Amino acid sequence: MLLIILKLSNKFLKLFNILSIITEIDFLTIFKKKILRFFRNFKFFLVLFHIFALIQFESISQISSKTNLEIFDSEISAGIEKILLYPEINREQKFVFYVSTSKNNKEEKKYTEQVLRKTADKNNIRYSFAKDEKMEAPDSVYNRLAIQVIRLKAEYPVFIKNGFLGEKTMKRRIISDLAISIKNNSSSILAEENLNSKFEDEIFFEDYSRYESPEYRFTQSIPPGLSLLESIIFPAAVITASAVAAILFFAVRSK
Repeated sequence: MLLIILKLSNKFLKLFNILSIITEIDFLTIFKKKILRFFRNFKFFLVLFHIFALIQFESISQISSKTNLEIFDSEISAGIEKILLYPEINREQKFVFYVSTSKNNKEEKKYTEQVLRKTADKNNIRYSFAKDEKMEAPDSVYNRLAIQVIRLKAEYPVFIKNGFLGEKTMKRRIISDLAISIKNNSSSILAEENLNSKFEDEIFFEDYSRYESPEYRFTQSIPPGLSLLESIIFPAAVITASAVAAILFFAVRSK
């Protein structure tokens, strides 16, 4: 951006010098007076903008620091632990786990297996993972725990705070939808549960990507869009104002 501003400044200075030679009018001096008058009037706008920015950044809000993946971990693990505590489940017996997904999503399968493994270790449960849906094991007595991942999704539906050029926060929504069933080795159903979790909180808009995990696409989403004024018009105005300031600077130096 600085290089563009410098190039524009040099072109404007050359143009003013040519016009001054042709017309014998000191366009550079006239232009400097106009610019100085503009900046005197512009000071009022700058003061108002500064006050507005201070008000925006002084607002105190409870912004979450947890990543999307940490929330998925917490929500899914809590749901699994809840089922494992059912009185009809014998936690002393070995468990055979099997995870599937509705769209054969290897990424979601791998992640859910990791959460299941951590949850089992935390609760001192003996387990192994089955290679197929038969969930067979050499043990004479064991439990079969099957999880079907229906949906894992992160989204940022709306802005919560949307101050113009000030603090921006947005709603974060983490959705987990899983079907869990536990059977004994005779295929009798011990427990069935649908884990439907919808977690919502508030995060900063500017650095939302730090909440996401590059290795898991379900932790990523698209934030709400900025207004046309804020995303295009104002940045263009800043570049133009910077170019004008640079022209004035070089004009003063040339005298």
